[in-house]
Amino acid sequence: YNPLNFNCVEGSYSTNPLDGKVRISEFKNLVLALHRSNIRVIMDVVFHSVPSRENSYFEKTFPGYYFIDDTEKFALKRSMVKKYIVDSLIYWAKEYKISGFCFSDMETYDIDLINDIRAELDKIDSTILLYGQSGLSSDLSAKKAVRENIADISRVAAFNHDCRDGIRGHILYPGEPGFVNGGVGFEETVKSAIVAGIFHPDINYE
Repeated sequence: YNPLNFNCVEGSYSTNPLDGKVRISEFKNLVLALHRSNIRVIMDVVFHSVPSRENSYFEKTFPGYYFIDDTEKFALKRSMVKKYIVDSLIYWAKEYKISGFCFSDMETYDIDLINDIRAELDKIDSTILLYGQSGLSSDLSAKKAVRENIADISRVAAFNHDCRDGIRGHILYPGEPGFVNGGVGFEETVKSAIVAGIFHPDINYE
């Protein structure tokens, strides 16, 4: 969740994480084996922040440009930040044959950026899946990639937190169970999850 180098393969599962060639070859062989079994590979991407700004190569390369003020949050509105994200996704799709990407905190992205990503990945493979964790926003004028604005985003889905919490309970509060572990009053939420959050006449939305 806290990437240092967005384009480097994670080494935790490698037989020799100190050797970059081993990381790369093992991951490519993993993806190849899954594809041969008709299993597509979706990768979580966390572009909105880094664990340490001062240790980030972005900060060392161009101090103050890639981040918002004095935070670890990526300045997603800046042109070279956007270009880096698009280029990174193209790299993973072409070099590692990744079949889809799940964006962490997609609500921090502009709609235009998400649509640009969709358009560029379509040039490689139009079946690449794109979706993201996207919370609600009170500022719809910002045109962020939130659930309320999903109709303005072409062929990109939003993860539904309401469905998750209604089924298994609130993620932050263990004392608030969901439908599967004794929570009361979540039947309509579960039905909404079954139909993928779209309108259905048999669901009581009140």
